[in-house]
Amino acid sequence: MVDEERHEVNVECANEEDGCDSHAMDTDEEDDSYDETSDGELVRKEKKFPKFDANAPVPVFTVGMAFSDKSTFREAVIKYGLAERKVIKFVKNESTKCRAVCSWPKCPWVLHLSKTSRASSWLIATCKDVHTCPPRRDNSLVTSRRIADKYEKLILANPQWSVESMRKTIQEEMFADVSISKIKRAKSIVMQRMYDATKGEYALVFDYQLELLRSNPGSTIVVKLDTEELEPMFMRFYVCFDACKKGFLAGCRKVIGLDGCFFKGLTNGELLCALGRDANNQMYPIAWAVVERETKES
Repeated sequence: MVDEERHEVNVECANEEDGCDSHAMDTDEEDDSYDETSDGELVRKEKKFPKFDANAPVPVFTVGMAFSDKSTFREAVIKYGLAERKVIKFVKNESTKCRAVCSWPKCPWVLHLSKTSRASSWLIATCKDVHTCPPRRDNSLVTSRRIADKYEKLILANPQWSVESMRKTIQEEMFADVSISKIKRAKSIVMQRMYDATKGEYALVFDYQLELLRSNPGSTIVVKLDTEELEPMFMRFYVCFDACKKGFLAGCRKVIGLDGCFFKGLTNGELLCALGRDANNQMYPIAWAVVERETKES
């Protein structure tokens, strides 16, 4: 706890002097307790201690602040360290307490979290929110996984984003000097996540086929698997909607063009299309297929 003169005070000791240690720390009971008004309505009692706001851009800590669990506290401290450009380390991480300090020598910043004796919540018992250290570029909190979390959308939108360009962006936005290998690991984490998500989508290809046949009666939907592998693998997918077939026969020129393009990224293969010309001389899609490559069989 920090008093008016910015001196550190331990809330546990202060509560003992007042003779209300266990009652004051038991915020879970207060959360579930109500008072009855004169009209007979139940009104929730006001909380004695503030609760942590996970949506705040920069976490703010005070003595008595409640956390649902220790992991939420650790995530909040790490978020604070990244936002304030400080190197925070956890010097104590036990089953009933957790202590975080600034790694800069003689910097007084400290947070001490402890579990209440009569409830399951965690409360900040000691808080000295004062730094005497400068912003740190050697921030060990800036890991490859946190870089991947922050820039995942940008990497997916631009997989060719150069490592040097990423390094300059991280130096400017996260105020951290990171190595080339750490940036490469961050990109590989993002690409692996995309690859894992893509694998799960292929497992739903037959559900997609059935839904297309249900919603578009008369259509031709074909899924082909490669049965020569130990486990059957996706090979080709062909789509020709009944409405497209009827539209081509009824109002298009009797000319069919074929075209294709290659997939980029983690998914290999080609997209082949059969196109016609409508009465306005515009392209009219007839059918399309996803194949492993353009061959006589495909």
